[in-house]
Formats: sequence, structure tokens, C-alpha cells
Amino acid sequence: MKRKAGFFLLFLVSATLFCGKRALPTSPDRWAPKIAGVVAVDRNHINCVFSEKMARESFRSALQFNITNTVTGETVPVIAVVLGSDDLTAHLTSLEMDTVEYILSCESVTDISGNYIRPLEKTFRGSSAFDTTPPLIVSLEPKIFDIEDFGDSALRVEFSEPIDTSSVSEALFFTGNAQISFSTRFSADLAKMEIFFPPDADTAEHKMRLYPLVLNGFKDIAGNKMPGFMNIRIIRGTSGFARNITLFCPDTLFRGFIAVTGDSPEFLQITEGTGGKNTIPILVGGDYRALAIWTRNDSFFASASARFTADSTLPEMFIELDPDEFMEIDGSVRSIILRLTR
Repeated sequence: MKRKAGFFLLFLVSATLFCGKRALPTSPDRWAPKIAGVVAVDRNHINCVFSEKMARESFRSALQFNITNTVTGETVPVIAVVLGSDDLTAHLTSLEMDTVEYILSCESVTDISGNYIRPLEKTFRGSSAFDTTPPLIVSLEPKIFDIEDFGDSALRVEFSEPIDTSSVSEALFFTGNAQISFSTRFSADLAKMEIFFPPDADTAEHKMRLYPLVLNGFKDIAGNKMPGFMNIRIIRGTSGFARNITLFCPDTLFRGFIAVTGDSPEFLQITEGTGGKNTIPILVGGDYRALAIWTRNDSFFASASARFTADSTLPEMFIELDPDEFMEIDGSVRSIILRLTR
């Protein structure tokens, strides 16, 4: 009887400890973020790496960062600060530095848990290298913009550094014959851009359900051009769309462009094709053709192609392009690719 009582007591204690262990809550993050490292990329750019992911909304002004020359005590004005897409690296653009030691300090920025950085300083050595760093898009929201639902709200694009606003007219364009009016507005530090589609923008005689908009060729204030391009899909309403269409090219080493066109030249989407496949997030239900295209010295070659029907009743689609199916590359596709590669 004593042995049974002992076993029961042991079981009760073990069960209590086990249940207690499972019930322990996860400790919230209360630790302040730190600066893990600072590197001068060139005489106008500094990368500040934090010890943990930071809250993008807390990076409100370049005045939150300060660069001081340790020899003279003079400050180097910071023009713009943008948190990179990794949420760890802040990209600073400043006036020209020299190859001396500097101190970087920052304040009022928080990690994703809301913990403010404590007052601290980090030394680094400046650089005299010329600015050859191209601007990058670090944030784009939303990538699919419904002009019927979003109304007067704006698309928001954040760059890694200030942008030469004179390049905007050439850097934003619709593919195919799609046209819809819009306007742009830059922040004071020229690192953030808003794109507005006024209520009367969608007044074309033949209103399209999907307008592919391309961002390409933005330049920074030193004249460096943004590499590659990015797509935004402007839509009217949300019903009747096929979604998540994966286009697969059998050649897994393929690097080039994947063009998707409809039955008429009014519609054309071009994406970068790498690693054998690319996903187009949204298409109006209907018939299309897809081509995997690579270029050399302004010459165009189709590696594979396919005809397919975009089905709006399916949650996703997988289309395999056939390397043995010949499909002509028309002039509109050539002109867009030339524009993207120059």
C-alpha cells in the first residue's frame, strides 16, 4: 500500500512539473537594440547594422542619426536614412566624408518590440571612394493596388537613398497599351515616393481590369541607376482574377525575361525569369501566351513558350513552358525589354 502511495505521489509531482513546463509563457523582449557595426560604403554612404530587427515606422527623420569627426569635432550632415529590406541595416546618405575616424550615434529608433535604443556611439573609419552605389527599392506597398477600393490612398515606394526626381517620368511606365493617369509626390529627403491615382483617373473609353505598371531606371543624386525593375499591378475590383500563376521553364539555368501577353496588344506583363520559374500574382481570367526570352547584343531569343488559360476558379496554377514550341517575339515585347535593359 505504501508502495502504491509512493508511485501515485511520484506521478502527481511529475505531471505537475510537466504541465507547469508546458504552461510557461514566452518571455517578452525587453532588451534595448544595439548597433552591431558601422561600415562606410563610400564617401556618401554608411551602413549601420543593428543587433536585431528594427521597426520601420520609428525611422522618421535623418536627424535621429549624427556623424561626428573625432579629429575636428565637426558633424557631417545626414541627408537621408532608410531601413533596409532586412529590417537590420539602416542605409545612411550623408554629405562627403574623409578617411578619418568618425563617431555614429542615433536615438529614438526602436526594435520591432518597441524597445528604444539607448544612447550609444559607434566609431568607424570614413571612405573617400566615389559614390557608385545604385539606389534600391527597399519597400513597396501594396504591390497590387485596387483603384476602386483604395480610393484616394497612395502606393508607397521607399528607396535606399535620395532619388533624382527628374528621372521619374522615364522610370514609371505602363506596359502594353494600358494607360491611366497618376501623379507622384516625394518626401523632403527624396527617399520616399507616393503614387496617387485620382478618382477620375480610370476614365479610358475601354476600361481595363488590370494595368501593369513598371518601376525601372530610377537614379540617385549621383546619377547611379537602379538595377533591374519592379512590377506593380493596378486593378479595378477583385473578382474574376486568376491568382498565383507559376510559369516554369525547363532550363533551370535560364536567366532573362518572361513575357505574358493576351489576345490583343493592349496587355503585356514582363517579369525577370531566373532559376527556371517565376510567379505572376494576378491575371484577368482568359487566354494568354507566355515566352521565356533571353537577349544578347540587342538580339532576342525565345527559350520556351506556352499558351494557357488563366482560370479564376483555381487558387493557383502551374504552367510549364515548352522549349519545342515556337512562338514569335513581337515588336511590343522587344521594345519593352530594350527599355528595361538600357
